[in-house]
Amino acid sequence: MNTIEETEMLHKMAAYCARTERCPSDVRKKLAAMGATSDVEERIVARLTAERFLDEARYCRSFVEDKWRFNRWGRFKIRFELRRRDLPESLIEEALGELIDEEDYRTVLDELLRRKLRAIRATSSTDRAVKLLRYADSKGFERSAVFDCIRAMKDDNVEVPEDID
Repeated sequence: MNTIEETEMLHKMAAYCARTERCPSDVRKKLAAMGATSDVEERIVARLTAERFLDEARYCRSFVEDKWRFNRWGRFKIRFELRRRDLPESLIEEALGELIDEEDYRTVLDELLRRKLRAIRATSSTDRAVKLLRYADSKGFERSAVFDCIRAMKDDNVEVPEDID
C-alpha cells in the first residue's frame, strides 16, 4: 500500500470521526472494509487518537449518556455493548458510575415496569410476571433491581404478579 492511499484513508477516517463519536473498533472495521492492512490500521488509529479524533473515555461517556437518556437502557445492556466494542473495563465502569444516578435508575425502571404492566394483556399472574421480567431483561436491567422495583410496586398497592418474590 502506498502512502497516498494511507493518507487518503486517514483523511476519510478523520471526517468519519468528526461527524460523531467513534471508538477505535468502529474505525478498524471501516479501515478493514477499505482494504487496509493491520499495520496501516494501527498507524491511522494511533494518529487519530493523538489528534483527539478518537478518545475512548469520551466515547464511553457519550455512549452511556445517549443510551441511558434516550433509549432507557439498563446498566447491563450498556456494559455489554461497550464490551463488544473492546473498550477498557475501567472506562466503562467509570462512565456508568459517573452518569447513571442510582435514584434515577430506580425511578426509570419503576416507570418502565408500570407502563409495561398496563400494556400487558396476559390473563394469568404467571404470564404477567414472565412478560415483565423479559421486558426488563431486554432493556438491560439487573434482576435484583427488577425484583426490588416490583416489591415496591406491591407496597404501593399496584396490581402486580404474585409470582415474583
